[in-house]
Amino acid sequence: MNRTAIVYLVSLAAFLGPFTQTIYTPILPEVTKDFGTSSFLVNLTISIFTFFLALMQMVYGPLTDTKGRRNVLLFGVFLYITASLGCFFSNSIYVLLVFRALQAIGIAAGSVVAATVIGDLFEGKARGKAMGTFQMMVSLGPVAGPIVGGFLGGRFNFHSVFLVLVLAGLLIWVGNFIFLQETKPEKQLAKTFRLRDFIPILRHRTGSSIILLGFIQYYAMYNFLVFLPSILTERYGLSAEEKGIAYLAMSCMIVIGSFIGDAFKGIGKSAISFWQHHI
Repeated sequence: MNRTAIVYLVSLAAFLGPFTQTIYTPILPEVTKDFGTSSFLVNLTISIFTFFLALMQMVYGPLTDTKGRRNVLLFGVFLYITASLGCFFSNSIYVLLVFRALQAIGIAAGSVVAATVIGDLFEGKARGKAMGTFQMMVSLGPVAGPIVGGFLGGRFNFHSVFLVLVLAGLLIWVGNFIFLQETKPEKQLAKTFRLRDFIPILRHRTGSSIILLGFIQYYAMYNFLVFLPSILTERYGLSAEEKGIAYLAMSCMIVIGSFIGDAFKGIGKSAISFWQHHI
């Protein structure tokens, strides 16, 4: 199998993270009603997923160096499939919270392994192009999630959302099981996970600035994700399908912003190169 196809295959695993995070946000009021619980607990199913999705990426990084890229990805996606099936059969909000956490713990491997495999297979400009494909697939997650979730929630019920995630995860697991070969260099040194390794990043001005900007971005997006459905339901009386479409503007802007960022990054590199050669 060619390297380009591998990029798309592993990027699909990364796509599942943001896709799963946003897929049932349009139907949060329906989930609250179905479980007969509070909005706080239902919103917690989004925040707990986001928390573990971020946390486990720090854990999976060193694991890809010790256990291998392929093993880590297959394990993570398998755990994700099992947890999604648990979400489908959940009959209480507390059971759903547990399986949502397990979902995130599993699928967090997707983006880490995808980026690592791309780094193993490509160099120079080819690596930049492959990473662009990876970023595009990740950006499509929040675009497709609310639309698919709104459609399924309107036609069926919110449990059907998790059944779709089971099927999607299964297809991606099978594809990577068949086609993905281990890309870890034989002589690569294994690294252990240590929290103190992140201290220099936090102390560095650029590193801390990026983390702060990322926090602000995702904090704003999280508030948008969890509070908009109630507003659209209570104030405007929109159906589940209509609420899914209402997310389309924000989702499209995420994709457009990603492309603009890549374009300016390329312009910046070209400008630096020009000045280095002419001054």
